[in-house]
Amino acid sequence: MPPSFLIRFIISLLRGGGIIALAAPIGGWWFIYGSYNRYVWVISGPFPLSVLGSWSWQALFAGASIVAGGGMLVAAWLLQRRQDRRAEKMLARLFREAEQAHHRFEQQHGHDTDWPTWYAHYIWRRWRIPSSAKRTK
Repeated sequence: MPPSFLIRFIISLLRGGGIIALAAPIGGWWFIYGSYNRYVWVISGPFPLSVLGSWSWQALFAGASIVAGGGMLVAAWLLQRRQDRRAEKMLARLFREAEQAHHRFEQQHGHDTDWPTWYAHYIWRRWRIPSSAKRTK
């Protein structure tokens, strides 16, 4: 499994690319129809630009851009959901570990009135340790 910073970076790229792809048809429309002189230049220009003035190419570009942008945003959402579920499972496991460790601690040292702080320190220390370091112990 790739490191979480790489997953977060990929999620950010997907979100950014999706937003740009969804906004691209608006930018394309503005480029073509933003001024009359530019519109005339586009439709009377060389082949790649002259095609941009036709409705069918604009619809194709807009449709493809909307589908691609929507796909990127959905992929980012699914990836984020997966990361959130993994974090929830890890946190639940850490709480169970902390419960068992705190029980052993109380058996050795007596009742602990400041158990929330104890739990917080226990979970925080283990949350920050990379999973590869945990496996080597």
